[in-house]
Amino acid sequence: MSELNVYHHELRPNEYAEFYLKYEADKVIAEKDAEIARLNAIRKVHTEAIESMGAGLQQDEEEILHQKYKRCLAMAWWCSAEIGMLVSTWESKIKYYKRWQKRWLELAEKFKTN
Repeated sequence: MSELNVYHHELRPNEYAEFYLKYEADKVIAEKDAEIARLNAIRKVHTEAIESMGAGLQQDEEEILHQKYKRCLAMAWWCSAEIGMLVSTWESKIKYYKRWQKRWLELAEKFKTN
């Protein structure tokens, strides 16, 4: 409370008591309370902004997971279409596309949302 003036009162010879005037102390306390209220209001606004950004990020993350899931399913479907187009004499390529179709489906399960 360095803003306050310190007053001295002589109690006895060579003994002093220090004190503050009440109206000065009340004025400083009111200023500090107002500053605390202002800082709390600013903190509340920032907290709300951060929470809203967090909700937006959560929604973005869900959308990205859904897009990845759809992309994996599309690749698995493409592998299936390639298998259907191959002649049965190309057994090695059919195995290749079946293996990749299985991998894409497994990866799609990792991105599947509830």
